[in-house]
Amino acid sequence: MASSIGEISNCLESSSNRSKVFRIAQYGCLLASGSPGLDQASKKFLLKISASFSDTRKVLRLLDDFASIKYTLNYGLGHQMEPDPLLRIVGFLTNIFDTLYYPCEHIAWLMNHGWLGFSRKDARIWSDRNNYCWALSLQLQMISALRSLWILRGEEKMVKSKFGDKFGEVVSLKRKQRIQVLSLCQASFDLCNALHWMPPEKSFLSGQLATWQVGFLGTVSTIIMIYKKALKS
Repeated sequence: MASSIGEISNCLESSSNRSKVFRIAQYGCLLASGSPGLDQASKKFLLKISASFSDTRKVLRLLDDFASIKYTLNYGLGHQMEPDPLLRIVGFLTNIFDTLYYPCEHIAWLMNHGWLGFSRKDARIWSDRNNYCWALSLQLQMISALRSLWILRGEEKMVKSKFGDKFGEVVSLKRKQRIQVLSLCQASFDLCNALHWMPPEKSFLSGQLATWQVGFLGTVSTIIMIYKKALKS
């Protein structure tokens, strides 16, 4: 019992892991709000709880700018990180949009809480900008996953032709491919939600998803995120 509590405590020490817990709670409440036969009061309660978890995650991200900027600067143009030219370009652009995501979200959050003296309409503009950055980053992540998958499959074929199926490197390459497939699925689910939250004139999917569908996509995306991290470790 004590060891289990210790493991949970260690797991929740990082803000990243705490954010994942709040993320799955946020989307889980949205998913539960679509349960058949649920009365209106319970649905409103679940939506309110989901919004609170969403706000909590935004507070946790208030200082993430520094880590994002540091990673972007260390990555640079990607020459030391990625041997493949396309992955370098995609990685560089992804870092730019990820870095821009945070200040847009912070400004929208501050406006929504009336700390900057602007209207909610102004906050919506910055929230949309934040969403655009997220959507563009997700599309780039999908391109990166597809390109990485292509490269890894090529490497697997080459290793198999030289050493056979049972060579240890083949197992490692297959695991890396699974991670890229999971990354592609995760980005796809998140992109659906990002397109759903965009203004009508900017997205064909704007406002087209039911609340429980948003919750389902977000919950599955978070589970994939957690499983992917376990595969990497």
